[in-house]
Amino acid sequence: MTGYCFEQFGRRVVVDTAGQVLLAELDDQASGSERTRDPSPEDPFRRNQDDSWRAPVHASVSSAGLRCDFTPMFALMAKRKAFDDRLLARLEHVLHHGVADREGSVGLVDRIRRQLPSGTEMRGLLDAALHLVRGSWPEQSADEESARRWVACFEVDPIQSQPIGVYTRSSALQRIFRHDRLLQWRLGSSEASAIAEVLRGEPTLLAAYRSHLVLISRINGPFATPPVLEPEELTAIFPASDSMMARLLEDRFGNRPIPHDFALGAELVARIRDGRLPTEPGEDDGWYAYKLHADAALLSPCTEGLRVGPRYAEELEQTFQSLITCDRQTHVKQLERLVLGGIPFSVAPRVTVEPLPDHYARVAEGYRFLREQLSEHLGVSVVRGIQIDDYGRVGPSIHDALLEIELLMRGAQVVSRAELGHPLPSTTLHDAAQSVFRSWQRRSADDPDLALDLAAITPIFYDIERRTTRICATLGVETRSLRFEFVERPAVSVFGEATHGSNEPSYPPARHLVMCPITIECDVKTLPSREQLRKLCDEHEHPAAIKAALEAR
Repeated sequence: MTGYCFEQFGRRVVVDTAGQVLLAELDDQASGSERTRDPSPEDPFRRNQDDSWRAPVHASVSSAGLRCDFTPMFALMAKRKAFDDRLLARLEHVLHHGVADREGSVGLVDRIRRQLPSGTEMRGLLDAALHLVRGSWPEQSADEESARRWVACFEVDPIQSQPIGVYTRSSALQRIFRHDRLLQWRLGSSEASAIAEVLRGEPTLLAAYRSHLVLISRINGPFATPPVLEPEELTAIFPASDSMMARLLEDRFGNRPIPHDFALGAELVARIRDGRLPTEPGEDDGWYAYKLHADAALLSPCTEGLRVGPRYAEELEQTFQSLITCDRQTHVKQLERLVLGGIPFSVAPRVTVEPLPDHYARVAEGYRFLREQLSEHLGVSVVRGIQIDDYGRVGPSIHDALLEIELLMRGAQVVSRAELGHPLPSTTLHDAAQSVFRSWQRRSADDPDLALDLAAITPIFYDIERRTTRICATLGVETRSLRFEFVERPAVSVFGEATHGSNEPSYPPARHLVMCPITIECDVKTLPSREQLRKLCDEHEHPAAIKAALEAR
């Protein structure tokens, strides 16, 4: 049998969920921590930019009131985001400084640099990169003149040179950010040929360079610009990676004016839904594509045993748009309970994790893919030996951390499938994954990853006509009430006579709080830092006011 049983008032109730179908929909009427349609003048809710009423914006998942008896999808996604940031920060150090017998990019660049004639443009570029990663400034000398020009040109464009996101967390990560961004500079064929000649002249250097490019592509995806070894008009030493969003924007606009009312999130949703933008990762795609494919599952959330109402579908669409910017914080033992009166017993939908199993499965697959790629390109012993920082303490190895978060997400899938009445086969993997998820769920309210401030800004594109940058800003989360009710009821068997009430069950809906990220798009003259964004969020309580303040900077 698929389901569960419980005792109530002397009767034993067996619920077979195999035939049930649930409807999930957001409530019309909101409670004190949700939206409301008819607030009083004294109500704390305020109207936002789309003329609806919103709840206060919570800075983190923990502050929104996370409970251990129901896990919203966004709590898992906030966990994923915090983990991804810490993992990427560690990988950046590995990629830059090397590990075991694998040479890092800083060493590779320095070996190329030493073989270039002093005073040439390409020697100046690599000298400038070396200064950036050291946090120094080129001296005023003839030998350093080219490096000074490169750094000055680089600094002129803050979109290119200003560290954002996880790269603002330490001076070392800021230097890594600036080093890599400079080396993404597109070079003409004559400039690139000098670098390519050095690489081809030393087989071990050439092999290390190619190996480095492969690993970068497996993490981030295919390159937008060919590397210097390719006979193309424009290449780069360490090219930037391509993305679905970049391809969409190029296809949609190119060098044409961008309409002021254009919204990237809505465009992505429309193209994914009508098939113009497939998200299934291809053979050449990296981990980033797996994450986008996982997020795209929120646009088709109906699955076996679950129907989704239009308001909940709309909220999941908004959550999808937020997730992509970003992928982007009792004592009754001795007393008998006195029960009086006659009441019917109830069988409500039993849901302990937001039922989005396909999404969780795709996230897990992304982590499996990354773990296997890192093991292949760095070596299993290396991946098992590099440890991730865990809030000032030495954490698990990259291998173990990736395996654990993969099991966490796969456990959410296993639990969700079972609660929808369509369990996955019992295997060692599924049983272990469910155990990992349940263990984390019980202590999730104390998870430091879920207490992190969610405020973040991601630049989308620079509008050359208006001289503004379109940004996507995540402000925090709000809570909504998600209602589950039976479309098709489960089979219910009752054994024994009730001491109170009748044996005829009622089927009330179940309600749980889910968390919805608050994200806005707007055009700004200058990019605010994370601290400046948080200050604006604290000063201006509501999204419309925060957006206006950003645009007015």
